[in-house]
Amino acid sequence: MIKEHGITITMTMGSWCTSFPLEEWSEEQFTGFVDYFKQVRESAFGGHLDGIDWDWEGFCSQVCLKGNCKCDWDDKVCGDKSPEELKAGVFFERDFDTPGHPHIRYQCFILPTRETVQVMTGITHHMKEAGFIVTLAPMSTAVYTSEPDNSPKQVMRNEFVKWREHRIQGDTRDLLHMVDAMLLQWYSGFDATLCTNSDDPKVCACDNIELEDYPNIYNNTKDPHTAGVFYNYFDMDDFGGNMYPQWWPTRCQACGKDVIMPNGTVMDFPCYRPGDDWFLPGNVTKYPEIWHDHNEKMKNYTETYTVDGKPGHAYWWPRNMTVTGKCPRSLDCPDWRYHNEKPYSRQIKLLKSLSKVVDISKISVGFETLGVDVLVQQMSFSDHALYWSTATNEEKWNKEIYFHECKKNVTLGEPLGSHRCGAPLLQQQWGLKFNTTEMIGLSDALREETGSDLAGIGVFTLDGMMWQPGHEKERFWYRELCKLNKHYKIPC
Repeated sequence: MIKEHGITITMTMGSWCTSFPLEEWSEEQFTGFVDYFKQVRESAFGGHLDGIDWDWEGFCSQVCLKGNCKCDWDDKVCGDKSPEELKAGVFFERDFDTPGHPHIRYQCFILPTRETVQVMTGITHHMKEAGFIVTLAPMSTAVYTSEPDNSPKQVMRNEFVKWREHRIQGDTRDLLHMVDAMLLQWYSGFDATLCTNSDDPKVCACDNIELEDYPNIYNNTKDPHTAGVFYNYFDMDDFGGNMYPQWWPTRCQACGKDVIMPNGTVMDFPCYRPGDDWFLPGNVTKYPEIWHDHNEKMKNYTETYTVDGKPGHAYWWPRNMTVTGKCPRSLDCPDWRYHNEKPYSRQIKLLKSLSKVVDISKISVGFETLGVDVLVQQMSFSDHALYWSTATNEEKWNKEIYFHECKKNVTLGEPLGSHRCGAPLLQQQWGLKFNTTEMIGLSDALREETGSDLAGIGVFTLDGMMWQPGHEKERFWYRELCKLNKHYKIPC
């Protein structure tokens, strides 16, 4: 956040899976927070800390986080539960028809409650009174409309809007009025079951206008220069690993059973090319017969699958795994353009609705700008279908080296027990594409409709757009940032 001609530095409060309060606070607790902030500001930051940034999203109990169960979300089990029911704890089990899989107990993620927002509102008021900055970076599901939630159990989320007002120090305080700025995370993954709980069957249909270099479904075989580098870490019960699929629903398109299609209908949509689901997930340490099965099936696969008659890369999909849709969703994080509609129409509809509860000039649009251009070295060991980083534990623990640069990329000609290149952040590149022309276009269209302008943009992360010396390869998002700053003219 730019403050005059300098930089405002705020401390982020939480992130995904960071616990937050579920009971209201007293005035003494609010003032105690501010006193502690002042202490940390001086002792750890030398006074160079301007405030806090709210990033409370979702978590589950510490018992589950420590391994006695797992945190997850199931639309049919969790999606119809009220915030209070989720707060009390909603548990479920899954049964996979694979060897070596025990029944694992899951807890639905807990989302912010009315009490959570009371704590945020009280702290914000007291921090502002003390002269500090407070910003807000909600998930897209937590701030997307000013319309009331008429669902009987308040399952349409939108927590920071509908619970924004609380009595603090004898007066009504409004969280959204008090914060200095708000970054809309238009790159959220989790939809908190808004899609199936909505009355409109098309609000989460993946009917945006795709870009050729930024499709809703990533093709891992299309570009000969980057073929086979996309991989995803999966976690199924007590077993996880890295998979290399032929294609992957990167953004708003989901795959599996009962998937919302671009035309609004619901149908089963395959996650993989027929034959690619030969990978049976299971604990290979406890059950070595599983990794023997992986090796045999990879061998069979590589002897029959070719690309244009030539050996290519091995691909596989863990059986029974599905993928949920992510941003851009027109309900809470719409894309720039949709078929047969004016550009930015759904974004402007969302922003005009929010303008009834928050000043548009405080709002910035958030983009994911990850280091998608980074390739790392992966290597398989006894199980030839489980690829891991070649960085040693000593490098990870003591030197903070987690990956090595990719030097060797295997093909089907030598698939077993060898190396492969992988792009570790590509599977998390969600949301609408960071594009200067579109951002300026949205700002102009919004100004024409409302007379107001946005505060600017926010990004996660800076890594993918950092400047590089002349002899280094330019980062993927760097040029767009430079182009945008020709418009914003922020001094360097």
